[in-house]
Amino acid sequence: MDWTLLITIASIIGTIANIYKKRWCFIIWIFTNGFWCIYDISIGAYSQAILFAVYFMLAVHGLIKWGKK
Repeated sequence: MDWTLLITIASIIGTIANIYKKRWCFIIWIFTNGFWCIYDISIGAYSQAILFAVYFMLAVHGLIKWGKK
């Protein structure tokens, strides 16, 4: 099974959920960005891993901020 395809689909679902202002989009992004960060480290794509680590932190921040509304 190609995990990258499933994570890509999940990432797209998270983006669509964000368009409709669904808070759970951040939960999806936390998992998908975490996966991409680890995956990129495993293949030596360190700059990309840093990018997804930042996205991961932004998703956590978004989940917290949207929870206060």
